[in-house]
Amino acid sequence: MLNAHNKLTIRMIDQQMKELNKRKNSDADMLKTLSDFVPDVKYILVAAGAKEMKLCLKENVFFSYFVSLVQGKKPRPLK
Repeated sequence: MLNAHNKLTIRMIDQQMKELNKRKNSDADMLKTLSDFVPDVKYILVAAGAKEMKLCLKENVFFSYFVSLVQGKKPRPLK
């Protein structure tokens, strides 16, 4: 279950990724810029239940993109 701090972190990452995407930053630059959030993201992925995480990723597409980068997966292109 995600607490208020985790949800705030997700929203912050989502907004930062949205801004970085708008500026046409590369994936590597995005990951480097937000690297301080990597431990938080890893914790959030463990703390959230599967259903809650799936919904969270669906609602926060830029956060979802960052999660894919953190996991070393090829993310879907952002629109």
